[in-house]
This record gives sequence, structure tokens and C-alpha cells, in this order.
Amino acid sequence: MNLIISLLGQKHHSLFNNKFVYDKLSKKDDFQLNSILNKFSFCKKIFIICSKNKILHFKKKNNIQVIHSSKTNNQIESILKVKSYIKSDEKVVILNPDSLLDISFKDFTTHSDGIFFNIKKNDIRRNHNKKDIIFTNKKNQIVKIKKKSIFSEDQIISAGLYYLKHWKFFLEAAYNIKKINDKSLHAVDIFLEIIKSKNITTKSIKNFVCFEDDKKIEEYKFWKKYFTLNYKKVDKLNKQKIQNIIPSAGEGSRHKHLGYNLPKPLIPISKKMMFERSLESLPYNKDNLFIFKKNTFLKNNLKKKFFKNKKDSQYYLINKKTKGMAITIYKAKKLIKLDQPVIISSCDLKCVINYEKFYNIIKKMDPTGIIFTWSQYPPASESPNSHAYVVDRNSIIKKISEKKPISTSPDKDSAVTGIFYFKTGQYLLECIEHSIKNKITVNGEYYIATAMNKLLNEKKKVINFEVDQMISWSLPEHLKDYLFWEEKFTNVKSKI
Repeated sequence: MNLIISLLGQKHHSLFNNKFVYDKLSKKDDFQLNSILNKFSFCKKIFIICSKNKILHFKKKNNIQVIHSSKTNNQIESILKVKSYIKSDEKVVILNPDSLLDISFKDFTTHSDGIFFNIKKNDIRRNHNKKDIIFTNKKNQIVKIKKKSIFSEDQIISAGLYYLKHWKFFLEAAYNIKKINDKSLHAVDIFLEIIKSKNITTKSIKNFVCFEDDKKIEEYKFWKKYFTLNYKKVDKLNKQKIQNIIPSAGEGSRHKHLGYNLPKPLIPISKKMMFERSLESLPYNKDNLFIFKKNTFLKNNLKKKFFKNKKDSQYYLINKKTKGMAITIYKAKKLIKLDQPVIISSCDLKCVINYEKFYNIIKKMDPTGIIFTWSQYPPASESPNSHAYVVDRNSIIKKISEKKPISTSPDKDSAVTGIFYFKTGQYLLECIEHSIKNKITVNGEYYIATAMNKLLNEKKKVINFEVDQMISWSLPEHLKDYLFWEEKFTNVKSKI
């Protein structure tokens, strides 16, 4: 079996214009080309077609041949550069090099003349608008291919991986296509010709990731870093007596269309409830205060399921939905330690925090408040008005903006994570009381970030502390993102 990888004719993918994926990912990463070569190590011969000035970085092997060539008009012309290197009756695999996928030799076992590999819509990233749609008959034979079309949930689409029983099938089809130098042609056009006379079937691929542009590369880097380096990081330093407060009284109505009937705080994330995962972001101690809706708490038997082994933790139950996190917390004011530091966290996020640095800042600067912020989070630009932002000078916060980006690039601004530190519980309650008294709301809700403006107005020291990474499950699409990448990097599939 021969593998053909063409790095020519990739005009539509910016990542291949001047640089290969290797240049976009760090040298420490299992960068794209080596990943492909490892997956297809079972091939007799691997041909890499690239421009004359292209320098490729991969582990040299005897079965790999690099063919340097001049620029071509399309993928078909590029692939034809290897026609004299492969015998007509030999098997060939053609791969679009802008994707990561799991594949093995047994995946190419077939009684048909070839395989047009596919993926389902649920297996790809969001914002893919147009793909090659595959239509089959009851025998799984491809009868029609619709190029670059908008597809629906139940349709199958091209994975950019093709297998032919004989190389001559490709050559014959290329000969029949009259305008072989047409710039609009792609490998799929070969199969449009082949299915006229040959039995071509389709097979699904799992764990598929497509690098369509630089944004997708950055997204991949972010999640790889999280799941390979930071996934299980929790604070074990416990250098201060800090009370952790997690309000978990949300409804999660927006998540219901994903199939969840549970309130948002109880949605399973990697075999734990969402609010449990959020707790992992906070200083490691037993002094935790949780706030739930009474109905949620009783209906789901949380006293037995969660608090049975957490005797030092406290919980407070509210009867109905409040007007924001600040009000939810204020209802539990009797359980808040007035003379101790407190940290508040939303129940729908997880942050990777350098607590050694955090404790040193507290010791050195003695702030009244700290707002934990983040930047460079891929989904941020998709919902910029869902966050609060801060403006700081030498880490001292000068301005807090709720639900309004500071710049035209909100994904690079210092956005509020939903985690806050107060020197004492007393400061926390005073800030909330000030907001209530003066009816300081945003969109009808009371926010902790907005309440902290009281500290700024009183010239109290409020610090901007950047977290290493931040994961949000607040929006259904963000939760879906997380579950997608979780499965890719950990092989854990959380149930929906």
C-alpha cells in the first residue's frame, strides 16, 4: 500500500501557504507531519510532494520519499507527480494533510474497489459551513458526491482520506477529466469520475481534527496544553485559611438542547458533577460553602451523593432563582467567615492557577481584592458580551467593565474568569450591600465584578491575577467544545 501526501495545491488553507503545521506548533509537540507518518507506518511507500524550497522536519525512514516539484494548479495535478513511482495494480491511499485522525491497516480492509472515508457532523468542529457530502445506496456504495455544500446533521461528509484498490483507477479517471489543470479541481473530482464505473464504498473515521486555518491550530494548541499538562493540576499548598464559596443555583436551561435534563451545576464533566470540577480550581482545603436551589439539592439527593464524605463543607439552600451571583451569595451571608479571606468561583468553569505565585502576591502586596482573569481563550471571541473585563496598570486594576469588551480584540483582553478573592468575608458582603442599596445592576442582575467597583472607588488595592488556563462550560457550545477535545486527548467520553 502506498500513501500520497501532497503539500502542493493547498491554496485554500493558509497554514500551507508558507509554513507547514510544524511551524505553527511547538517543536515539543507531536507536530502534524510526524503524526501522519506514524499513523501510516504500515504503508510500503510514503510519498510527500512539496515545493522545491520546502524544508520538512521528520524522522527519516527508508519508506519515505520526498518529491520536490514546482507549483501546481490543483490537488490532482499535484498527486500525478508520483504516477511513475507507483505500479498500476498497487494500492494507494491519498490524504489531505490538514487533519489529525486515528487510522490503522485494518481500516482499509474492503471487498470494494475503494473507500471514501467520511465523518459525521457531530465529529467535527463547529463553524464548518461547507463540505463534500456523500450519498450511498443500501449496499453502502457511493452513488453521488455533492461538492462544497451546506450539510445537515444526518448527512455524512468527506474526511479528506481516500483509498483505491489499484493506482490505475486514479490515472484512468484523471485521463477522462478533460481540464486537468482547472484550479477548482480536487481529489474528490477523481472520485466523481471513478464512481461511474467502480464500486466505491464509504467508512467512518473517529477522532478527526481538521486544521482549516490558523485559528484551528491555536485551538488545538490550547486544548492539547490543557489535557496533557494541566488536566489534573490542583492546589495542594494550602498556605492560607481561605473559605471557598461556590454558588451552584443555576438552572442550565440553555444546555437542555444537548440532552441534559439536569440543572447546570450537576451536569457530568469527566465523571464528576460540574460544580465539583469547579471546586478543583480553588485552594485545597475543607472549608467550602456551596449554595444550591433547594429543589435541586433534595431531588438529586446531594446530601448523600456529595456531602456524605465532606463533613467540614457547608451548604445553603435557596428557594428560587435570584437576580445574579451576588444576590445568591448574599443570601448565605450567615455562613460566610467575616474575618477570613474568601474566594468565590462560578460553578461552570475550571481554571489552572499558579497558587505559589498567588500566595506570594498576597504576602507581598496585601490586596483587598483579586480578580482572576484570562486571555487567549479560543471561544472568547465568539461571545464577547458574555464576560466582564478589567483594565490594569502594573497589575493594579483601574477599571472593571461588565458585559462590554474593552477593545476590538476581546479574546486578547483581560477577561474576568468568574473567580474572585476578598481579603475578608466582611469586604465581600460590604461590596454586595453597596450594590443592592444603590441598585447597581447590569441587565437586571447583580455581579461580583461590578460590586468590586466599591473597592476601586475607595482606593483599595485590587489586583489583576492572570490564570494559566481557563475552561468554561457556561454556554452549551463551550461545553460541547470541551467534550469534543476531552475525548480526543483522554479517550474519556462524557455522556450527553
